[in-house]
Amino acid sequence: MAKHLLTDRAVRNAKPRTKPYRIFDGDGLALLVGPTGVKSWQLRFRLDGKDDTDSLGKVDAVTLAQARAKADETRALVARGEHPRDYRRTERQQRSADRASTFGKFKTEWIKREARRMQWTPDYLGEVTASMDNHLSELDPLPISKIRAAIAAPPY
Repeated sequence: MAKHLLTDRAVRNAKPRTKPYRIFDGDGLALLVGPTGVKSWQLRFRLDGKDDTDSLGKVDAVTLAQARAKADETRALVARGEHPRDYRRTERQQRSADRASTFGKFKTEWIKREARRMQWTPDYLGEVTASMDNHLSELDPLPISKIRAAIAAPPY
């Protein structure tokens, strides 16, 4: 099948019709033009013997070149047997989990728990907090799962 049949000019000049229609770029990538004039990128693929379509974004946000790159990434996922929707869902959940478990949140909870358990004096609590902030503040925004020895103790 021929690839890269569309041009930027053809994408800009695609006009709405009474029914939605597709203009194909080749290898499953298509520009969907809706009756309202909204244009979006779609990729048709076959996975587990079933035809499916993946939306790659609207033309306002994704250029033709970016759509082609996204289509290549999606084709690679499909070749590995992964459904793009499931892959994105997993990625979204991982990002959410990473935001929920940063080093800064862990550090704050650890200090509270240890101060209560070991009955730290207010002065000692202040010293520990200041020391942690002084030495480890760069780790605060990082997800716990991403912290490695090379990050926590860089060579001098």
